[in-house]
Amino acid sequence: MYPTLRRLQQSDKLSDHSIHEHQEMKETLEKLRHIDVMDPQFDVDFNKLVLSVTHHVQEEESLIFTELR
Repeated sequence: MYPTLRRLQQSDKLSDHSIHEHQEMKETLEKLRHIDVMDPQFDVDFNKLVLSVTHHVQEEESLIFTELR
């Protein structure tokens, strides 16, 4: 999806931003894999992930999907 978005835009800014968000979410998931669910840090990181995913989906739906139509 992002290569197509890059071709349609004059700037790579939105694609780069989205790819960066994906990487941050992957890193948070990996971190969660190594934290016990009873550890208070798990809740902190899990909530961070939920907010990140929600933000990312909203951006994709409002900006990226609109651009790709």
